[in-house]
Amino acid sequence: MQPTQEQWKNLYEAANAFKAAAPWSVFKDSDIFAVKDPYTGRTGYCCIMGAGGQLFGLALYLGKRGLDTIYAMLDGELHDDPLFVQHCLMLSFDDREDLHPDEYKQIKSLGLKYRGRNAWPAFKIHEPGYYPWILEKAEDVLFLTAALEQVIQVAIAAPEDAYSYIQPQGEKLLTRIATAQADGSLQWNSEWLVPEEDKMEQVIETASVLNELQLAKLKKTLKKTNGTWEVGCFFMPSPVEDKGRPYYPMIFAVIDQDSNQIISMNLFEQQEAASIVPEKMLELLETAKLLPAKLVANDAKVFDLLSEVIESFNLKCFTYNGPLMMDDFKDSLFNRMGR
Repeated sequence: MQPTQEQWKNLYEAANAFKAAAPWSVFKDSDIFAVKDPYTGRTGYCCIMGAGGQLFGLALYLGKRGLDTIYAMLDGELHDDPLFVQHCLMLSFDDREDLHPDEYKQIKSLGLKYRGRNAWPAFKIHEPGYYPWILEKAEDVLFLTAALEQVIQVAIAAPEDAYSYIQPQGEKLLTRIATAQADGSLQWNSEWLVPEEDKMEQVIETASVLNELQLAKLKKTLKKTNGTWEVGCFFMPSPVEDKGRPYYPMIFAVIDQDSNQIISMNLFEQQEAASIVPEKMLELLETAKLLPAKLVANDAKVFDLLSEVIESFNLKCFTYNGPLMMDDFKDSLFNRMGR
């Protein structure tokens, strides 16, 4: 359902109040607390931006996966650019020319006025694999409005040592929860809760790319080697606008360490990864007629995509935190695309 004008008005008013309250003067980017959506039951994890004096706003990371992304970023363990993998609703204060045309129209339709740099509220949804996009669902507008209002309340309640107020208690995080009152209003309170696992976990399920006859044939024809192949699966930095919302394509690449050559490279949409990656790996084995001694990657997630092929050929797999040829290939590719 699309947001109503009244819901948009409430969101802009919440953004204006958020900016006036300047919660970034109270909290650091690494201070995290939660807000439970009173309308859908979703939990969002608040990261207040602005302590560094550059980007001001709020990122509301959705679900346990969103929280895990925050922790990975803070710990320096995120292998991908956050732009490609984060799942959050975001308010930022941008320049007029940075707004999406529909955002500018919405501001004008509400009769609102903003002037100057970093003054215009912009609301976006970030979803893994997709270009940041304007809010189109009423539930997202309502949730972000509630989160902004609760951030203000938490900032007001926090003492001078704000971190001590929201400091995690073991695995529990401060969570703002609303209770409906008899008059239809919401009463908000703070509880300490352990983050719940997402109800709908997306499990990587690779399509069956091997049949018994094909497998038997390959096992007879493939020559075992002592070689090492580097494998990588990552997002490309330039979005593609096919129809509707732009998306970031993915690339699956394989590099032979002995020859320092790229021996396979394929481009596809994120939702095709579970079938494309094992399929292209199988095609490479058939073409090369060689079986490497081991596969190496800097991110173990690619091994999940290759699980059927790995199991079928009993391939040894290793993750490596140091520099790989794949890193140089990725950097070269990104540099050519201006990233």
